[in-house]
Amino acid sequence: MEDKIKDILNSLDIDETDDLLKKDMKFSIDKKTMKHIKKSVYLKAGLKRKRFTFKKVLISSMIAILVIMSSFYIVGFDNVVAYINRVFNFIPGYGILEDNEDDNNYNNKIQYVIYNTTSSENDDITFKLNNAIATKDSILVMFSTIKKNYSDDMLLKDKEEELKRFANDKPFKRNISLHVNGNKYSEYSGSTGGGGKEEISTFNYSLIPSDINLDNVYKLEYEDYNISLEFKLKKIQSFNNIEDIGSTDYNNDISITAVPTFSDKKLEVNLYSINNSRYHIDSYCKFTNRGYNGKDMNLETDSGIKNYIMPDSTWDGYGKFEFDIEPKDKSFILKIPYLLVNSSEDQNIDIKIPKDNEKITINKRIDFKDSSMIIVDVEKVTTDNSSEYGDIKMNIKYENKYDNIIMKGASFNRINYFGRLLGGGYSSLIDDNDILTTVWYALDKQDKGTLRLKVSNPSFYLIDEYMLKFNR
Repeated sequence: MEDKIKDILNSLDIDETDDLLKKDMKFSIDKKTMKHIKKSVYLKAGLKRKRFTFKKVLISSMIAILVIMSSFYIVGFDNVVAYINRVFNFIPGYGILEDNEDDNNYNNKIQYVIYNTTSSENDDITFKLNNAIATKDSILVMFSTIKKNYSDDMLLKDKEEELKRFANDKPFKRNISLHVNGNKYSEYSGSTGGGGKEEISTFNYSLIPSDINLDNVYKLEYEDYNISLEFKLKKIQSFNNIEDIGSTDYNNDISITAVPTFSDKKLEVNLYSINNSRYHIDSYCKFTNRGYNGKDMNLETDSGIKNYIMPDSTWDGYGKFEFDIEPKDKSFILKIPYLLVNSSEDQNIDIKIPKDNEKITINKRIDFKDSSMIIVDVEKVTTDNSSEYGDIKMNIKYENKYDNIIMKGASFNRINYFGRLLGGGYSSLIDDNDILTTVWYALDKQDKGTLRLKVSNPSFYLIDEYMLKFNR
């Protein structure tokens, strides 16, 4: 550990240490480390004797190196090293990538992004291109469509046709093609969400490398509606300091950066995260009307606290938030009291099925890395919503290893003796903190004496607050 710190200190020049002066952190270091800091400062300042002077360069170096040490103390050595001498590539509406992500796979590196978003419309449809991202040999397009004069009868007809295609294992493919340099690319991979009047799509097209550059004009054509969009590409923006992209805060190996866009009475904030934790981020805000301890994301402004508005049909989901603000508002603090996250862990369990209306205390423990779920008791019940074979009612509690990681629940799926997923349905009850407390699992004909379940994707609150400050 000490040798790593010395290597980092010795590798920084005066300019690099000055760059770190923007940080404002508290720190605690021992005498041995302080001795090495002093030695490093003398070397960087060009001083041979160990005497203090108030030369500006020495003061700057000393403070900057202390800031480095404070960073080691606050967020850990490995995390600080990860953010020193890095390149952050900013792709609006998509994310922030570190060093363009995978250095070992050049083909998957993002090289260009859309020059500007564009839209088109005719009597039938509004067609909007939200983003385009290019690698060496592919272009990913993200677009939305809104059908005009779309009736309930048309929706019903589309759904019926969709069910028929699904039953016959014939997926529907939209006739949307990408054109450039006289070449037409019709094959794509991707997905479409929403359905009906409004749809949001992400399609990836493979191109010959010579068709990807900054000079080309690309045309995305929706042949079914005789409408098209044209766009160009530009280089991605790169930054040596993530905070040059936007206000950034760090907790639990996850950084969040806020990029605001202002109008007179509206503020749109896009949130981007760099996630080096073992969790996947589900949301920056609550999922229901409650949230943990009744808290939720809010914005402090000069005119008071503002609540967010989720934009309708936004293609980039929970990363975009809108606020109603006043023209006089100049200073802002976005407070995120927790993150909702999940992990990819799972455990297989067996539960003895009680007799009708019998309750059995089992205290079945399901251990995950940071928390444990305990099924306290099980009861076989029959309600108006029960299946033909009744339900297993499970009462649940939790034991959390850390004060700032609170388990929220998990998914339950029936499995066979060999652990193969069989599906299954259940209903649940949550408490005032949206934490799962009770599950009613529907029994099936094959459940003879034992219910076998895979408990997977545990979800958590990470309750360390993020504070993101910015000005108009």
